[in-house]
Amino acid sequence: MKLNLFAGYTYNHTVDSKDDATRAIYSGVTPKHLFKLWATYRLPGELEKWKVGAGVTAQSANYRSGTVATFDPATQSYTGPTEDYKFTQAGYAIWNSSIDYLIDENWSTTLNLNNLFDKRYYQTVGTSANGNFYGEPRNFVLTVRSKF
Repeated sequence: MKLNLFAGYTYNHTVDSKDDATRAIYSGVTPKHLFKLWATYRLPGELEKWKVGAGVTAQSANYRSGTVATFDPATQSYTGPTEDYKFTQAGYAIWNSSIDYLIDENWSTTLNLNNLFDKRYYQTVGTSANGNFYGEPRNFVLTVRSKF
C-alpha cells in the first residue's frame, strides 16, 4: 500500500466528582482536545525505495492555577500574603515530517524533522515554582534500522 493514514482524537472532560454542586473541572493540566494525524506515502516507480511522511499534533489550551505566597521583605522569605495565579498555554499545533529510504531488504534509514515551523510552546504547564517546560525546538533525527 502506498498511502498510510493514522489519526487519533482524545476528548478529556474530567470533573471533580466530590464537588457535585459545581462539577468543577478537576484538572486543566491536560488539554480538553488532542488530535494527531500522520500520513506516509511510498513513491511510485523507480523511486519506490523512498517514502515521505508528514503529520500534526494539535491540542486545545491547558492551564494550571492555584495560590502562591508572596515575598515578605521583613522575614526575607516567601511567607507574605497569598495571591492567585493561573498559567495558561494557548492551543497549538506541531508539524513534523519524515523521509525514508529502503537501502535493501534488511536495512533502512529515516530522517525526521520535528517541530517543522519551530513553534515555541510549553509542553508542560506547572506552578509558579516549577514544572513549566518548553517543548522541543525544531530538530532532526536520523535513524538507521536493521531487520534480522
